[in-house]
Amino acid sequence: MAAELGTVLVPHALPAKALTSFGEFMLDLVLSEETIALRRTLSMQWRQFPELTRIFYELGPTRTIGSLAKYLEEQVSHGRLRKLNSQIAARQFMDLLASEMVMRASLGIFPKPTKSEKRRKVKNTVEFFLRGYGV
Repeated sequence: MAAELGTVLVPHALPAKALTSFGEFMLDLVLSEETIALRRTLSMQWRQFPELTRIFYELGPTRTIGSLAKYLEEQVSHGRLRKLNSQIAARQFMDLLASEMVMRASLGIFPKPTKSEKRRKVKNTVEFFLRGYGV
């Protein structure tokens, strides 16, 4: 995953393009059947295997937020984004992007989002995020 993020979140890529590519990649990843199944399992077994849950969080969400935060910092230094707390902004982006869709997928009672729905979600997230942090 780190290699894929490195090809999407490159410093020379303008925020709208990079965040769109990042958002599409992340939605495909977090909504995959494998990821949803893993999240369900970890949610049910966290008391019995807390270390496994911690490792998952450190290797998945923490690294992802870190990669996005680093990209956001680079964009601030290039004058493409307003000054921001990169960790908070990265979490905000991810929450806007995925929280509702992941919840729906985790419950398993809603239809899987279509490619068009995912594209629309990414577009709306990027536009909203850049209204707050864009220059």
